[in-house]
Amino acid sequence: MQVAVNAEYVRSRQSLIQRTLLIGFFFLTASVVIVLLYQQLIFVAWPLMIIGYIITSLTRQIQFDLGQNVRTDQRLATALKSLSNRYWLGNWIPVGSVIVDGILVGPEGVLVIETRNHGGVTECNGNKWKRRKNILVRFFTGEPSLGNPSIDLQASLEAITKDLQEAGFGVVPVSGAVIFTSPDAVLMLDDCKNTALTSAQLLRWANSRQVPSVVISDATRQKIIEHFSAKITPAKSPAQQEQEVKAK
Repeated sequence: MQVAVNAEYVRSRQSLIQRTLLIGFFFLTASVVIVLLYQQLIFVAWPLMIIGYIITSLTRQIQFDLGQNVRTDQRLATALKSLSNRYWLGNWIPVGSVIVDGILVGPEGVLVIETRNHGGVTECNGNKWKRRKNILVRFFTGEPSLGNPSIDLQASLEAITKDLQEAGFGVVPVSGAVIFTSPDAVLMLDDCKNTALTSAQLLRWANSRQVPSVVISDATRQKIIEHFSAKITPAKSPAQQEQEVKAK
């Protein structure tokens, strides 16, 4: 399988994490200093503490989406590694106003992937999603909100479909799936309106695709891959990075 990662997006998110972490730490530290040393200004400390908490929560959300120990794109690539070179996986592709977590292009068409890195048990009933963890447990462990994967996936599906049509590809099969990448993720699905898989289930699906049903031609598939590849800044090889350093 071919894999492409939007390196510029990864760099920008990592940079944002560093900046928000420092800013949040500044506000929280300032509030503590005021409480300890300038109690007459304690009315200022609480707003600073709230701002600091909000900023650090944003930092956790960005870090969580990107992947904490292992990046999300790497978990997807591992789960799909058994696919042949007829498949292309693009990560964090800008399509219109949407950043699509994953796009898998293969003989069957285009699979749009909406990722979540939450571990433990997640329930889906129709288009409603719920975490099994107690809200206090999630608060003290710093787990970001799950949001609504169905809404996010639908936005990506609409953006991809419109983009392909505007690019002149005509009718291309486009489907979607919500993938929970954490190794300990467990899904409880009750009439869930979206395909939802854990990374282990995605791996089993990939292993079963050795002889996929061909819906689009190789020429069309390659043009679609080139179309989405052109939207991202690819990662640079060590040799390219060394040349840039020397040039400076």
